[in-house]
Amino acid sequence: MDASITVPFVRFRCASPARTLCALLSCWALLASRSALAQPPTAALDWSMPDRFGKERQADGRLVLYRYDSAYVNPPSWSVTLDGCASKGEPADPIASYAWEIDGVAQGSTSQCRFGRELKSLGTHQVKLTVRTRTGKIASALRNVELKDTFIVSLGESFASGEGNPDVPSVMQKILSFDAPKEGPKWVDARCHRSARSGHAQVALALEQADPRSSVTFVSFACSGAAIEGSDVKTGGLLTPYEGSEPADPPLDSQINSVIAASCPDASKNLKKDATGWHCAVPLRRIDALLLSVGGNDVGFGDLIQGLVENEMHLVGYTGGDFADRQRIQATFDARLAMLPGRYAKLAAAIRTLNVQRVFISEYPDPTQDEQRKPCSNKPLGDLFGWYPLPDPHVYGRQVSGIDADEAKWASDYVVTKLNGAVKAAADRWGWKLVGGVAEAFRGHGWCAGAAIASAPWEFIHDASSWDPYRPVTRFMRTYEDSRYTQGPFEITRYGESHGAMHPNGQGHQVYRDLILAAVRGQIPPPPAPALLVQVQPGGPMRAGVPVTITIATYDTQTGTRMDGLPLNIDGVAGRTGQPFANYVPLPHPTPWCVGGRPSPGSCITVLRPPSGEVPATGRYPAAGFTLDVPIPHLVATLTPAEIKEGTNQFTVNVLDAATNQIPVTGPASVFVGGKLVGTAGGPLTADFTPTVVPRVNVRAIRAGAGGDVGDVVEHLVVAPTVSVSVPGYSDTAIRYSFRADQTRAAAYRQPIH
Repeated sequence: MDASITVPFVRFRCASPARTLCALLSCWALLASRSALAQPPTAALDWSMPDRFGKERQADGRLVLYRYDSAYVNPPSWSVTLDGCASKGEPADPIASYAWEIDGVAQGSTSQCRFGRELKSLGTHQVKLTVRTRTGKIASALRNVELKDTFIVSLGESFASGEGNPDVPSVMQKILSFDAPKEGPKWVDARCHRSARSGHAQVALALEQADPRSSVTFVSFACSGAAIEGSDVKTGGLLTPYEGSEPADPPLDSQINSVIAASCPDASKNLKKDATGWHCAVPLRRIDALLLSVGGNDVGFGDLIQGLVENEMHLVGYTGGDFADRQRIQATFDARLAMLPGRYAKLAAAIRTLNVQRVFISEYPDPTQDEQRKPCSNKPLGDLFGWYPLPDPHVYGRQVSGIDADEAKWASDYVVTKLNGAVKAAADRWGWKLVGGVAEAFRGHGWCAGAAIASAPWEFIHDASSWDPYRPVTRFMRTYEDSRYTQGPFEITRYGESHGAMHPNGQGHQVYRDLILAAVRGQIPPPPAPALLVQVQPGGPMRAGVPVTITIATYDTQTGTRMDGLPLNIDGVAGRTGQPFANYVPLPHPTPWCVGGRPSPGSCITVLRPPSGEVPATGRYPAAGFTLDVPIPHLVATLTPAEIKEGTNQFTVNVLDAATNQIPVTGPASVFVGGKLVGTAGGPLTADFTPTVVPRVNVRAIRAGAGGDVGDVVEHLVVAPTVSVSVPGYSDTAIRYSFRADQTRAAAYRQPIH
């Protein structure tokens, strides 16, 4: 009875008498087939950087950790995790070790596929991974690892700080059926009402989370109530000290000064302060994106809008009367608006003292339209209204009647439009990037939006048992009741002190985030296209004319995977990447080079270039050129004298080896003047030459004499012939001096100008 045995690619039919031999042959075939199917290991390399913003929390775990110190902005090293986990071996022969090399320095070997390191600098680091299987098979990956940290700074007022949106809102409770605060709000910075929920902070967080290979350093000095500058600490901000939204002593330093202090490297040594502010003795760290929202408080924008709603114009200095006295109110606004360009100019000058790559300034929202894009009229249901007979009749004793449609339309058409026009003019004037579309995005989502929607009356109901300040609603702005329930103060005796009213809510700051993010991302270069990284791997020292074995290795720049077998050529000799060129003789290439870039009699010499090659373009990769690092001797030639005269001149050429500063030993120096051989010598050589005088006319100069008027004069350029030197085994070198003569062409000539 016959038996058949099947193995991959081989089928044996074994007769009964020869079963033993047949089984042996079949086992051999099985082993051979497995060997044929076995694949070499592959090495793959990636990397990541830990988040620097948004991940760390303060002690209670609810607040994002904000840092403002120089040690945070300028750390001594940068963390990176190198990842070789995508490398593959065979199931029967898995990868056993991962050996790492960074910038040519071995980092050791480990059995773990991830490897953490602290590197001293950002930028490109060449990393090599070599994997080894249990049976000793190896593979390598080489990749340029780009460590990138984007430095973002936020400056400005309440729209930048996040006013109205504390990181942890107030906790409300019921006491005898009345709403009352149980726990106050929490901010990352209570003095400035600074929140990680602000649009600026959310931009930084989005960029941080978008790319695991990079990190973001975010610093915010934005402070609610700040202006560009002020006459005292109550009205300061970016350029002058400011007491803060919740005043305290001492005043806060100006925001610009704070940026200088934070971005000065090694501040303990390099940062000094005088009467004008902070000064850093070394260059400040470059700010990749400076986010600005400022100018509104300089013209009283926020308080003016809130004043319209509350019918309390005195809150912003619009004293006395009501909105009927529009001409006086408009004149006050116009006067403040007229000062804004000058303040923006001062701010632009201060920003130039920083190291800023790009400034992004946001326009202001339009808070005046309901869900039908019609002007808001009267308070929304559930917000404060009616009479409050409180102690100060100028503040509390009036009916809080709200803003009517006519007033809202004026605020939109005049106030918002004029202010945003000033913001755009400043952006155009100072080269800042305008983040536009904010006003348009808020139209239809003003503080009253949703009040007329029958299905959404709950949007304006404030109750301690159900109030959630961050649930989605139609409006993008905080009403006054929103602000009381979200951040307080809640007491009716402190009505008017809750500053979150008429500021974007959480959804409004998401609008800011998206618009700013689109602008910032437009300034960040896209990831590079796939390309080849070429590495020349010589088997020994490379010297001109000396045989050496070299291998050209190529790696995918996106994955680090080695790409062997690609066609290449070195000086016209074809080959493949990863395959050695045995006994290759590197010979420098003689290449013509002409003084001034254009051929002319006697102006061209022959220089030696290292051998070069190319991996031609493929479907995935563009062509990649490379140069062999073959040392080429160079000459240094000096020409004396330094001064010349009209007629025949005599000069001496001294030629030395650039590396040894000695006379070349490979042969004598041949000296050419104007392309003609004038002599050969093993040391200094003396020869004659005659300069050429070239007149240059229409040169504007001041004539000597009465009046010192300006007119055309003639200037002469004295040109000496090109002197070139050639030594066997060296690149030729050339010298040419030009001299400027005085306008009278006197016998004495001036020193060479180059």
